[in-house]
Amino acid sequence: MCLSRGGTIRGYITVLGTFNRQEEIYKDQEQEAQKETQREIAAMEEYLKEQKISGYTKTPKGVFIKIERQGNGPKADSGLLISVNYTGTLKNGTKFDSNVDPAFGHVGPFEFVAQTGAVVPGWDDAIVLLNKGTKAKLFVPAMLAYGSNAQGEKLPAFSDLIFDLEVMDVKPNVAPAQAPTQDPHGH
Repeated sequence: MCLSRGGTIRGYITVLGTFNRQEEIYKDQEQEAQKETQREIAAMEEYLKEQKISGYTKTPKGVFIKIERQGNGPKADSGLLISVNYTGTLKNGTKFDSNVDPAFGHVGPFEFVAQTGAVVPGWDDAIVLLNKGTKAKLFVPAMLAYGSNAQGEKLPAFSDLIFDLEVMDVKPNVAPAQAPTQDPHGH
């Protein structure tokens, strides 16, 4: 359909429900987000089966982790300063960011404080299950990444993300927690 400026669209709207208070709206939005997250987790599980990827674990929130090399250093626990190398791809194999590939312009370990919201929720969920020295592949459903928020042309809204991740270091966080200067996707 092509409309010109000032054109008219005709249709019907069915009201499914009404809200009396703002809190009811927030509750409904949260329930819908949870349903979408569950649909995405199921779709990611199906993707793993289709790709014949096995031997993974699922975090409590729904990130799938495939350990490629188990580290033996300290665990990347909440509140600790974590240093990682990563490469992020979409499920179709398109690389969207990396701190080890010079093409993305920010080579060097990425540091963040675990479970402080400095990274996408899927990373916060998964990182505390990894030790220093671990190499893993994270399969992050969209709602545990950027959800409905597109991140430029390379990351459309509702993109499931796959990360090759290596935990380079785990150490105490001596500085007060603060927002990172860049997120793990170079934005």
